Amino acid sequence: MNITGGSTSASPSCQHRGTHNRSVEPYLLTALLALLAPLLLHASTILDYTPESLWTYDLARWMNVPVLAIAMVAAILGVHRLEITIPMGVLVALSASLTGTTLALHIHIGGAAEWTLLMTLMAAGWLLANLARFSSPGEVTNQLALAILLISTLLIVRGLAAWLPHCLYDGTCNEFYGNYLAIGNRRGFNHIQTGIIPFLIWLTFTRDPGYVRKLALFNTVIMLWMVVTTGARGTSVALIATGMIIAWSYRWTGSQWRTMALSVAFATAAVVATASSQFLIGPTTSPGTEPFTIDLGSSGRVDLWRQAIAGTLDAPVLGQGPGAVATLPTKLAHAHNLLLEVSHDYGLPVALFTVIFVVLSAVLAVFRLPQEAQPVAWATCALLVHSLVSGVYFYPFGQILLLLTLALTWGWSKALGPPSLRYVVYMTPGVRIIAGALVCGLVVSMVLLFAASFPDYRSGIGFAPRLWLGGRYNIQ
Repeated sequence: MNITGGSTSASPSCQHRGTHNRSVEPYLLTALLALLAPLLLHASTILDYTPESLWTYDLARWMNVPVLAIAMVAAILGVHRLEITIPMGVLVALSASLTGTTLALHIHIGGAAEWTLLMTLMAAGWLLANLARFSSPGEVTNQLALAILLISTLLIVRGLAAWLPHCLYDGTCNEFYGNYLAIGNRRGFNHIQTGIIPFLIWLTFTRDPGYVRKLALFNTVIMLWMVVTTGARGTSVALIATGMIIAWSYRWTGSQWRTMALSVAFATAAVVATASSQFLIGPTTSPGTEPFTIDLGSSGRVDLWRQAIAGTLDAPVLGQGPGAVATLPTKLAHAHNLLLEVSHDYGLPVALFTVIFVVLSAVLAVFRLPQEAQPVAWATCALLVHSLVSGVYFYPFGQILLLLTLALTWGWSKALGPPSLRYVVYMTPGVRIIAGALVCGLVVSMVLLFAASFPDYRSGIGFAPRLWLGGRYNIQ
């Protein structure tokens, strides 16, 4: 194992391209496409995520295990060296030890599964960030955007194919708009939209006139329409707020603003047409049928946040334990706020570390990424903002998109701190074997813990199942 100090850090000319002859792009793209596999399954399956057919949602969650393994193995095989920044390393070590202590004080199989998943996501993000450091942001962003264009196209085709027949032939246009346009699970779908809309808009900005640009523009319009018609308030706030910041930071041109205005205009027209359709195609008279409406309420978030704050004050140092948010009187699976979730379950110190990481990630995305990585910067900021008002961090698709965008953000931004605070581990064959063994241990642990706690997770379906509670909490 070859470990050296900061004097070996890459020169500026090598910031995004390694000094080795072997290109890292194939390994990075393999890892990224593996991470997108659950989204592709979600986009292409014909089954809905309803209580009657929830196996697809279970499968998508389980798919995160092998795709994380593939991504980490690709990173280990492709990365030239692993860089460790001492301040961030200290924060990660403290976070791991404190959350581990909280788990030990509130031990249950579901909490162990959740903690192991957290550690695996952190390890995968670090490996991918180091792999991305020596890649070409322009080439990777372009390939990633095209993959996301495919996923968005499948989502739109599937949603419209399921919804339009009801709207046109049996008069249930308004009744079905929510479930079918959102592919059965509106929450998971809205989280995906937050991560993929920036890439679609970027394609409309950068591609030459042709079918790719037209398809990206069409998908952008339909996605923006779905954001409004499914009442995706968190997605709307996240995209608008962070989009204005990105437009200022990356200095959008007049052409880009015109393209954005065109997308918004078409989407607005589609929303008006949808809202007007209730006067042309009335909803059925079946029980529970309601006219087209857009809910602008808080959906109980304010009460939930008050309860989470009260629970944090009762155990401010080490928290109430993994998954304890699900035991609050509101009986929701998560806190709809990443920081409140962390502070309630793991304590204020870990919440402080989370705040530092979130702020640093946003700063890097806005000010330190190259121009060609603009959609990654926007998606990163939008997902972080969305995680403060929703459960992006909780659902499997949101977890994957956060992992992907954060890893690229940290990998493509300039290194933090002076060289004296950075250490490098060169990937010799021995180091790769050790890293592979650690990854294997994490994956096996996840599989065993998930399998042990999965029956209790399934028992909560139809309510609001918490990740692998393992029977500790009776949430039904």
